[in-house]
Amino acid sequence: MRLSIVITNYNYGDRLSAAIDSALGVDWPEKEVIVVDDGSTDHSPAVIGTYGNRIKAILKPNGGQNSAANVGFAESTGDIVFFLDSDDTLMPQVATRVVPLFQSTTAKVQFPLVSKRPDGSEAGFYPRFPMAYSAMDVKRGLAATGFYVSSPTSGNAWPRWVLDKAFPLPTRWTKAVPAQYFDGYLSTIASKLGEVVTMPEPLGTYYINPKNMWTTRFSPKFIAEAYEEDFARYEYINAKLKSLGLRPIENSPFTQWMKRLVYRKYYSDTYSTQEQWIALLLRSLRSVAVDPGLGIKPRILVMTWMIAVVALPRGLALPLVKLRFVQGYRPKLVNWLLTSRRHRVRAAGPESA
Repeated sequence: MRLSIVITNYNYGDRLSAAIDSALGVDWPEKEVIVVDDGSTDHSPAVIGTYGNRIKAILKPNGGQNSAANVGFAESTGDIVFFLDSDDTLMPQVATRVVPLFQSTTAKVQFPLVSKRPDGSEAGFYPRFPMAYSAMDVKRGLAATGFYVSSPTSGNAWPRWVLDKAFPLPTRWTKAVPAQYFDGYLSTIASKLGEVVTMPEPLGTYYINPKNMWTTRFSPKFIAEAYEEDFARYEYINAKLKSLGLRPIENSPFTQWMKRLVYRKYYSDTYSTQEQWIALLLRSLRSVAVDPGLGIKPRILVMTWMIAVVALPRGLALPLVKLRFVQGYRPKLVNWLLTSRRHRVRAAGPESA
């Protein structure tokens, strides 16, 4: 069984060495490490050059993460493929723990990552999987909400047969909406093609970027744009599923409905539909009620948030919107309430103990 670890990078020269070193340090006899630089303007190319023939280096013009992943996958030869963000790392035992879980029907193996702050301290696990999260739980969540608890890019291992069906990745969801990230797209397609297996053990690290877009660009307009991207991505996913002869996604997760409420609240003049507030709120509340992955406390908290955003004036609702979408703005008590007991036990860490 051959492994491919594809690292995509854009201007993360300060963290790139740690990612490459971790990939080279994965304990597996037959593997390749492919590093695709997407037109970086920092010292990333120089960092990549220090590794010589220990890696397969590809320097390309800037085209976005999806285009970099397309190039990396096209160059890969592994039976199982990891996509590693250039600010994350994999643990040495990731392959020996993950590869035995693959069966003929396994479409993805996912695992949590240890969140790392810029100062190197740990901030619990990401994502916070339920203690027992079976392939059937994934299917139930997907059927009810069009969503399941899934790892970010670096926390997944993919069999080649799934990627052959899903690639090439789109660089735009529509002519008007660029495709910025691919983990959600791949995770949804995989869940329709076979079984999603969840490994509870953390097998990598996830860097908490203090300058991520949700922090630096936070505004109702940014959330409205994020909703439009969500909607366009689901349209693209359904078209792809239909082309594969698979049933499309019929429902939307409550997180998407939360963005939709913000969009309607602050940009009603450009809102894409004319639905009334009461109809929108009821559909949003239903998305929370039917989600099998939510505990009682987070369910109540999210429903209360939805009602408050609808009822309050725009100025008073704005802190609530920021509370939901900017994690660094969120008090620890809110994080605790949003995490059910069955999630917290597995995710025990400095911020969740």
